[in-house]
Amino acid sequence: MTSLQPEPPSPDEGGRHGGVGRPAVALFALVAALVAALYVPVFLSYRDTWLSFPEYNYGFAVPVVALYLLARRWWQLRAQPLQPEARGGLLLAAGLAVLLLGKATGIHQADGVSFIPTALGLVWFLWGRGAARAVLFPVSYLLCGFGIVHSLHSAAGFALQQVTARYAAVVATLLGAHAHRVGLVLTLGHHQFVVAQACSGLGSLLALLSLCWLLVGEGPGSLRTKTLLGLAIAPLAVLANILRVALVLVLTQDVSPAVAEGFVHSAFSVSIFAFTLLLLLALRKGLLWLDRSAMV
Repeated sequence: MTSLQPEPPSPDEGGRHGGVGRPAVALFALVAALVAALYVPVFLSYRDTWLSFPEYNYGFAVPVVALYLLARRWWQLRAQPLQPEARGGLLLAAGLAVLLLGKATGIHQADGVSFIPTALGLVWFLWGRGAARAVLFPVSYLLCGFGIVHSLHSAAGFALQQVTARYAAVVATLLGAHAHRVGLVLTLGHHQFVVAQACSGLGSLLALLSLCWLLVGEGPGSLRTKTLLGLAIAPLAVLANILRVALVLVLTQDVSPAVAEGFVHSAFSVSIFAFTLLLLLALRKGLLWLDRSAMV
């Protein structure tokens, strides 16, 4: 007669039943909380940055998405055996060194970027390489919010303002609204519009880049598909922003100058962002179809 008693899992099968027990998880959580306490001022500083600059408002979604990605990997993480490695301590020390360097020099961006090697090094050092590999993408995704270099973004934003002003005037003229451009000022009849930094499209571009990284990291597709998808983000965002400003000029001429301000302007911006996202998803679907066709 065959026994129906379940056999205890072998060491090789232990990972499927949870490679790490509750005490080990509790200890790791305690150490992680102590390290995270070092970053509380950094997190608060980024919160202020995300609040102060509209183009960085998307940053509030980044930690939420990272936590969601981590939750999706939780059982995979729990299944990893407890195999601490000293090399993880080197990465942890490097991350903390960058944090101290940022504090000493006042380089705000170094504080945020240092969290990625610190978190990965902590997991690798206390839990093991497999656990660090499991959390690699969720932790790295935080760069979308913590990798902000405002001085570089300001320069990029000014360049985008110029590109937007120049080509929005061209597109508006082609659509029947004869706009005259002088620098960043667009003149349409008796109305003048300044392509301000908020109209540069930088916020949409950064938000779309964070979404693209999510699609590339989590979605299916070949390396070619993911590379092309990443390269397409900036042109799509810039073209959509040019079209947005051009349509505002056309509607100002044909409907009312009120289109260029207030709620209507904001709603128009959201619509163009959604349109760009739909274009990105359509491009992704087409590239995935090409991938499947190439495999047949």
